[in-house]
Amino acid sequence: MRLAKWHQRVTVKRLSVVALLALAGCSGSGMESAYQLIEQQQSQQALIRKHEADEWKKNAPNQREIALNTISEVQQQGRYFASLAFIDAYVSEFGRNAEIDVMQAEALRSTGQFEESQALYESLVAGSEAALAHRGLGLLAGQQQNYPQAARHLSKAVQLRPTDARLLSDLGFAQLRSHQLAQARVSLGKAAELDPENAKVLSNLALYLLVDGQEQRAQAVMAQLKISDGVRDAIYELAHDIQRDVALASQPVAVSGGAVSVVNQSSHESAAAPHRVGSAEDVAGPAAAAEAKRVVSAVSQSNPEPIWEQSNQAEIPFGFTNPRLIQ
Repeated sequence: MRLAKWHQRVTVKRLSVVALLALAGCSGSGMESAYQLIEQQQSQQALIRKHEADEWKKNAPNQREIALNTISEVQQQGRYFASLAFIDAYVSEFGRNAEIDVMQAEALRSTGQFEESQALYESLVAGSEAALAHRGLGLLAGQQQNYPQAARHLSKAVQLRPTDARLLSDLGFAQLRSHQLAQARVSLGKAAELDPENAKVLSNLALYLLVDGQEQRAQAVMAQLKISDGVRDAIYELAHDIQRDVALASQPVAVSGGAVSVVNQSSHESAAAPHRVGSAEDVAGPAAAAEAKRVVSAVSQSNPEPIWEQSNQAEIPFGFTNPRLIQ
């Protein structure tokens, strides 16, 4: 449609140019020779061709843009090694810029080349791609289980892009893992309302709800996601792990003879540790459990390939490293 409109516009302009030149020719003495007429027609054609070339150049896709889009699509497919090859070709043809550096840093991180990725991200934190650079550094810290550091970098990214649901979701997860539950609630709440259809956002929201003891709401979110039983179990397991870590972090310690020990650790493990998030039957009774199973069964029949099994590793929620989630 755009091409048709452009062609129509060029045709109208072309006819206008021809008409103007024809009028200019008619204003002479009428004694032009055949040679002069041929010259005039050639000049007209040259002018029209130049005008068409200028219009095409203005509307034609930029080769740089096409190359960047190709790299972006390859990375969205999770083909990060392939994207590194495309990036090498891009740099050879067009040189370096901040946008391609971010893509390369992401590919290096996703292919396990962490030192190279970190160095590249750090070189970008003061430039135009600072938000994505801080996100990358946050993800690197998270992959090394340094969640407080991850939260600091992701917080800087969110400051630069406060309405980016993906960044807010990543920050919320890092805050959960670093025991900042109140902050995680705000970050994930923003992310969920900004992008209510995003699977990553909703999975991290479900995780927060489980950690916060709101299992029925978490189950509703997971039902909306249509996730597999394996992924659901992994989210429950991670919620329990976070609850346990939060409880251990808040437990008082005693210093004796230069050694630090946890007070009443055995009694804590038997009484003070958070109860593992229960099943639907524990929370709402047998009738609710039967209904939940019926809904899950219906979802499985209508969508035999759950959302996480349809996606690649790049689509796994930030921080989920359980191998059951890697399809």
